[in-house]
Amino acid sequence: MKYLVVLMLSLLACSAWGATCTVTEFVRLPQDPGGNVLDLGTLPPVASQRVTYTTSTQSTAFNAVSNFIRIQCDAAAHFAVGANPTATVQDPRIPGGGVEYFFLSSRGVEIAFYDGTS
Repeated sequence: MKYLVVLMLSLLACSAWGATCTVTEFVRLPQDPGGNVLDLGTLPPVASQRVTYTTSTQSTAFNAVSNFIRIQCDAAAHFAVGANPTATVQDPRIPGGGVEYFFLSSRGVEIAFYDGTS
């Protein structure tokens, strides 16, 4: 019985239920003395959300004051940004463990993630 409980708890913690991307929103990114934008978030962030996905799954809309987002995924993910995005295998891909920063050129958009296999 003890082993069955351990097995069940292990399965609940398993990433097979879906991968996760964390999206952190920032008003601005810092600059070096030469004016070059640095890939560093200015703390505290405006907001942060986790999106668990297998099929295309959307985040909530980004805050109106957010100008940059940081994406970090624990597994490879295709992503799309828009008013009602659906991510497909044709969309850009971030590798598992990768971190990317993006400028938001539109307000009220969301991001969708897809694992590319479902």
